[in-house]
Amino acid sequence: MQKLKIEEQEATKALLQRIFPEIKVSEKSHDQWIKVFEQQVYTALSNLNTSSKYDEADSELEKTNKSLQAMVNHYKQIIYDTVKLIYVSSQKFVKKNAISSHILHL
Repeated sequence: MQKLKIEEQEATKALLQRIFPEIKVSEKSHDQWIKVFEQQVYTALSNLNTSSKYDEADSELEKTNKSLQAMVNHYKQIIYDTVKLIYVSSQKFVKKNAISSHILHL
């Protein structure tokens, strides 16, 4: 009976090590080994979860950045078009006043 229990414990350890090969536990007693292994699994899964959240946040930031960059480009174009319109209008005004002034002096 004791031998069967030890075999089951060893099989359990082997299975868990195959599932999580990066987790190493040096505890000798089975109960301590399981306890430490479980804590390390929780830590590993928590780290994966945090990493995943950072990846999602980065992706969201990239989308926001692209959207903001598109808005900046749009407003730059509006400013450029407005400046161009003001320049053309001012040139027409100057030309019109120059002609009017020239006619008055004749």
